[in-house]
Amino acid sequence: MVESNLLFSIPVMIVQVAVALTAGLLGWAYLAIKPPPPIICGSPGGPPVTSPRIQLSDGRHLAYIEKGVPKEEAQYKIIAVHGYDSSKDLDLPVSQELIEELRIYFLFFDRAGYGESDPYPERSVRSEALDIQELADKLHIGSKFYVIGFSLGALLAGASLVVPGVNYWWHGIPANISREAFNTLLGQDQWTFRIAHYAPWLFNWWMTQKWFPSLSMMAGNMAVFCDPDLEILKELSKKPSVGQEKIRQQGMYESLFRDIVIAYGNWEFGPLDLTNPLPENEGSVHIWQGYDDKIIPRMFTEAAAVLGVGVLLWAFQAIRPPPPKICGSKGGPKVTSPRIKLSDGRHLAYEVRGVPKENAKYKVIVVHGFDSSKHIYLPLSQELIDELGIFIVTYDRAGYGDSDPNPKRSVKSEAYDVEELADQMQLGQKFYVLGVSIGTYTTWACLKFIPHRHVT
Repeated sequence: MVESNLLFSIPVMIVQVAVALTAGLLGWAYLAIKPPPPIICGSPGGPPVTSPRIQLSDGRHLAYIEKGVPKEEAQYKIIAVHGYDSSKDLDLPVSQELIEELRIYFLFFDRAGYGESDPYPERSVRSEALDIQELADKLHIGSKFYVIGFSLGALLAGASLVVPGVNYWWHGIPANISREAFNTLLGQDQWTFRIAHYAPWLFNWWMTQKWFPSLSMMAGNMAVFCDPDLEILKELSKKPSVGQEKIRQQGMYESLFRDIVIAYGNWEFGPLDLTNPLPENEGSVHIWQGYDDKIIPRMFTEAAAVLGVGVLLWAFQAIRPPPPKICGSKGGPKVTSPRIKLSDGRHLAYEVRGVPKENAKYKVIVVHGFDSSKHIYLPLSQELIDELGIFIVTYDRAGYGDSDPNPKRSVKSEAYDVEELADQMQLGQKFYVLGVSIGTYTTWACLKFIPHRHVT
C-alpha cells in the first residue's frame, strides 16, 4: 500500500515541478521582454531639468537649445534633428563667422525620450514630425523654416538629410534592391532590424541578452565602420563631448531602443508616397550620403532618391495640364467672334440674337453647358422672339470657343464673368440668366454672388 502511494505521487510531483518551471520561465520571459519604466527628468528620483523646455499639447516636454543669431534677425531659421544615441548638444561644424555672415538661427532639441525631453510610448514617425511643427509654433519660428536631420534623425526631417536612415521594408522600393542592400549589413544588424520590424515586443530582450550579438554599433563591432569613419571617430574622441552623459539618462529603451523600433517598423508611407513639398520651387531637398558608408548602404539611398524623383517627375507630367492654345496668340486659333476684354485682361467671345437690345423687353444671357459654346441651339422661333421682344446674348465660357482660358476659374469667377459681360454689353441693371446643362452652376453662382443684379 505504501509502495502504491509512492508510485502515484511521483507523476504528481513531476507535474508540479513542470508547472513551477513553466511559471518561472514565463515570469522570466515577461521580465526580459518588458521594457523598464523610464526615469523621467524632473520627477522624484529622476534627473534634474537643466535646459529650457516647451510643453506640447499632449502634456509632454521637449528640451531645446538655441544658437546663432537672434531669430528676429535671422535670414535662415534651421531646426536640427539629432540622430541615434545623440542629443540637442550635437556638435555642428559651422563657424561663428559663417553663422553671423549668413544670419543663421539654429534650434536644437532632444527628441522624445532623449536627453531632457519626456519619453513618449506612442512615438512614431508621424509624432516626431508633429513635435517639430509644435516646437516651431511654440517658439514662434514662423510658418517656414529649414529642417536638417542627422542619421536616424534624417528619417524625420524633410529638407536636408545627412546620412539618412532607411527602412528596408519601405513599400515601393523594388524587392531586389531592398534585399541586396539588406544583405550587405552585418549578420547581427540584420537580425536586429528583423526583430525590430517583425517582433518589436521582443526588442528589449534582444538588445539586453548576452547570448547573441545584437546591434553592431552598440556591441563595439568596429567592422561596421569604413576607414574614413574610423579616422573621424579617432578625432572626435580627442574632443570633449558636451552633454554625452544626458543622452540615455531616461533609459535605454525610451531613447535608443525605441528609435530602432520606429525606424525599422511599419511606416504609414514610403518615400515614393511623398508629394512635392515645394511646388513653387521655393526651396529644395538635399541628401548627403557617404560613398563607402557601411551602416546605411549607399545603393539603397540612391535607389530611393532616384525612384522618388522619377515618380514625382512622372506624376508631375501625368497630372500637369497641357498649356492652352489661346485664340489670337502666335500659333493659336484665330479669333472669329466679337469679344469683350474683362478687367483681369481676359477676353470673352459672345454672340447676340433677337431684337435690338434698345427695344427689348427681356434681356437674356444664356450660359452654355458641357462641351458646347455660344453657338448653342435655342428652340425659339423668330416669331416668338419678336412677339416677346427678347434680346439674347450667348457667350463662350472661359476656356471654351474663342474665350481666353482662366486657370483660376471657379464658380464665383463664372458669376463675375456674367456680371462684367452684362455691364460691358450695357444690358442695364436687370437681366435674366438661363443656364443649360452644367452651365446651370453659373446660374446658381449668380444667385449667390451677384443677387443685387436681380438675376432670375
